[in-house]
Amino acid sequence: MLSKRPLIFLLLVTAVLSIATALRTHVSYPMPGYQADTIEWAANGRVADTFTPLAYPLFAGPAYRFAGDRGIVVLQILLQLALAGVCYLLLRELRLPPTWSAYGSLPVVLFPDVILSVTKLWDLTLSTILLLLLVLVSLRIGHSMPSPRLKLTAVSGLIFAAAVFCRPNLMLLLPIVIVLLLLRRTALSLEHCRTRCGIPSHRRCRIFSTGHHQSWFRLLSPQRPL
Repeated sequence: MLSKRPLIFLLLVTAVLSIATALRTHVSYPMPGYQADTIEWAANGRVADTFTPLAYPLFAGPAYRFAGDRGIVVLQILLQLALAGVCYLLLRELRLPPTWSAYGSLPVVLFPDVILSVTKLWDLTLSTILLLLLVLVSLRIGHSMPSPRLKLTAVSGLIFAAAVFCRPNLMLLLPIVIVLLLLRRTALSLEHCRTRCGIPSHRRCRIFSTGHHQSWFRLLSPQRPL
């Protein structure tokens, strides 16, 4: 129970400040396309204009159909609580103590653009949650190497697909993710081979350094014509 107190404190502070923000500010529509698509989805069950990303209108449509603007505010408050929980889990995955994880999550949750999103019909909080979830699952995959679980890999793919569906420009992160995974896999494979071969640690370091220098030399040296 003691380890859950920081998380409870974080969620309580987030809930109080989110409700206070909702009571002090009016609902606004910084992206008119989201407003039009959400209203159309809530009224007709379809969206004619697909220029605006559809993830948030499809996500917020039922809340708007149920209670209008108030439903959007309640949904945004729940998203704010979810964001606090994801930040906490992410810092815990980085081996931070529960108290420091709660304190470290507060700057993200209380960031002005994020806390003011409680009364805005847009996807900032939702896309931030999906991006942080992707980082969290990627960390868990990295901590489970060299034998990552298939379930985690599948979940990471689903989260990334949902994030791109919400913010298509997140596709720009795909090359970075691929490069990081390949570098991680190569390093682990080299270390695994050296361990199985019984090479001493000081020789491993020397061979590892030599191999990387040779790889960079081959990469940077001009190719000889055939």
